[in-house]
Amino acid sequence: LKETKARYAVEYFKPDGSLWYGEPMEQIGTPISGNNWSVLIESERASEKHQGKSTTATGTYGVKITNTRNNETVFQGKFKVGKFKTADTSPAYKNDYNFFVEQDWNIPIGFVWLNYAFSATAPRVCVSMWFKGGLSGKEFEARLYHNGQEIDSTDNGGLIGSDERRFSTIMENETTHHWLRYDMSWANFVAPTDPEGEQQARFDKKRIMQERPGEYTVKVFYKGAQVREAKFSVGPDGMLVDNGIAKQNNFADDKVIVPVKIIGALDKWNAAMWMTDAFYGNPLSGFSAP
Repeated sequence: LKETKARYAVEYFKPDGSLWYGEPMEQIGTPISGNNWSVLIESERASEKHQGKSTTATGTYGVKITNTRNNETVFQGKFKVGKFKTADTSPAYKNDYNFFVEQDWNIPIGFVWLNYAFSATAPRVCVSMWFKGGLSGKEFEARLYHNGQEIDSTDNGGLIGSDERRFSTIMENETTHHWLRYDMSWANFVAPTDPEGEQQARFDKKRIMQERPGEYTVKVFYKGAQVREAKFSVGPDGMLVDNGIAKQNNFADDKVIVPVKIIGALDKWNAAMWMTDAFYGNPLSGFSAP
């Protein structure tokens, strides 16, 4: 059975608190009852209704999303808009600026989850972390440790891929105004969901998560130097241990939220922003960055 289509509307507020404009949101995709599938609810792409709404004002803007079926507020937050001069310094472009929404709050917040993209019956354990831009994906390596012993590396057939990104209106100043989320998984560490997946995993001589409870550490290296570290645990029941942060903050998916330790000076970022600006003005309860 198909679920009822979501009907949401969004309002944006100027830095002085007055209404900027509002618009209906679009649902992309349809959730199916009984499946843990999500849909994308987004603002419509640029259209005539955006005419006359542009602004060059920076500052902290407000956003409010409402379920128009019952007028329930489903999200309310704020986002900081900044700007920087474009690279072209010729007189014709002396007043041209790039605008961006501040995203540094993402940097110390990581996620651990099961990635079914590789196999429906033997998903890989996946860890997601954010980095500032201007980096080469092929220079990353993520090593996985179990109870202090290294058991796998993404260099052994694993994968590090950039799935989400945030950037300014024009792609410039990548090291300071481009944010990327990298998803890291290991080819030889899986979590079978049924006997068929378990049988295949054993045949392929992969390590099975359900048989290896304990603490896991992920160490991420860039060009040979460690730049990130995060920990997660597998319980006696063979499942990822939920530390309660996701549930406490009303996250509805199956990801475990973990603190990420930033090592070295690879990223130029505001290390205090997660405390006030995380998830657009909705900082995480029960979370503390290392």
